[in-house]
Amino acid sequence: LQTALYPECFKTHEACPETVTHVQNYIQICGIIVGMLLFGFLGDVIGRRWGSRTVASIMLSGTILLTFAPLVANPATFLNFYIFAATWYGFGVGGEYPMASSSAAERSQADDKLRHRRGEQVVLTFSGQGMGNFVNGCVIIIFMAIFGMTGPKLDKTASRNVLMIQFAVGAAVSVFLVLWRYFKLQESKVSS
Repeated sequence: LQTALYPECFKTHEACPETVTHVQNYIQICGIIVGMLLFGFLGDVIGRRWGSRTVASIMLSGTILLTFAPLVANPATFLNFYIFAATWYGFGVGGEYPMASSSAAERSQADDKLRHRRGEQVVLTFSGQGMGNFVNGCVIIIFMAIFGMTGPKLDKTASRNVLMIQFAVGAAVSVFLVLWRYFKLQESKVSS
């Protein structure tokens, strides 16, 4: 989709160095690692509740940035903006790992019915990532079909729209997550 939208950046590499275009393939992982390390520590300092609120807010701002990134007209500017937005989003996702897993483990420890199912609760927490990846792939395929992009040639405007819708769906989920964590999430009884 990015190649159809910015061929001078991702196909011919006239506007963007090829090596820089490959950065987007792994930069989100760097953000994830930093987020895991930082929020793994901060979760113990500020608590699970505020840590969860913070990472959800970072993920929301990252998905908003990613949603509007395809509107950038200049290919090189788009690439730099996209790399920043993906890194920032990855930072939030990385923070989600220690917040969600420790919250699930602590919630299990505090509930007599779940105490012997702690591992199951943590695994269920991480299985949400797989479901998110699956749903994201389905959203892309469905909207590519809706916009008639089923052949080898992709339309520039339709590619932009699919990219924006893909990230907007993620932003909608993030809005729910932020609201729930600010208004409903309680601090863990085990960690407090």
